[in-house]
Amino acid sequence: MAHDLAPISELCREAQVEDAADALRALTALRPRRENLERLHVGEMLERGATWAEIAETLGITRQAAHHRHRHLSRPGAAVPQTPRPASAEVQRVLVTAAARGTVRLAREEATAQGAAAVGTEHLLLALTRTAPEPVARVLSGVGIDEHALRTTLQPTIVDAANPSPADGSFTPYARQVLEGSLREAVERGEGFIGADHLLLALLRNPAGGAAQTLDALGVDPQVIFETLASQH
Repeated sequence: MAHDLAPISELCREAQVEDAADALRALTALRPRRENLERLHVGEMLERGATWAEIAETLGITRQAAHHRHRHLSRPGAAVPQTPRPASAEVQRVLVTAAARGTVRLAREEATAQGAAAVGTEHLLLALTRTAPEPVARVLSGVGIDEHALRTTLQPTIVDAANPSPADGSFTPYARQVLEGSLREAVERGEGFIGADHLLLALLRNPAGGAAQTLDALGVDPQVIFETLASQH
């Protein structure tokens, strides 16, 4: 289990130790993460208009092998999507931790208690201060963010009634971007799970919505939190 949750840099070091069993366990944990990253970057190359021949040359394999391995990333006759698609194979391989699920559940409860029409980024941020594990909580408290500070400064997302949110109605567009972004944060770091830290990293990348307005009202620079948290990965 420890290998499943270890940072990719730590696994690379463990894969080079003298103990063969430990090295093999690290290599086994690395394999799905490497595959996730390869899919992500191949998808990005396709989005930029790269050909299968160019992708194959980059991977050091034949064009046929590259297409066979990653043909699911594009559909014949269809435009390559311009944004990452969370419904792809990455989702099937990335575990959502109990901490992340708890954060989303609590954000729903906060939105309901405040009479909000949908869960906004401000509710996700508030939930993180209540449920985040020690590393994330320490980063937040280090810049003066706690539950009391947020509740007294909370800036709600303004949802235009003339532009209703999509059919599910449960999250604002900004909050959905954060949820989707948390997957990208996990995949880009080669980590096979989505944790509270990935939710926070994705939230800090989002310059709009209630969370960004709340941080601004508190005089907190999101970049400071992001760099502190990212340095722990």
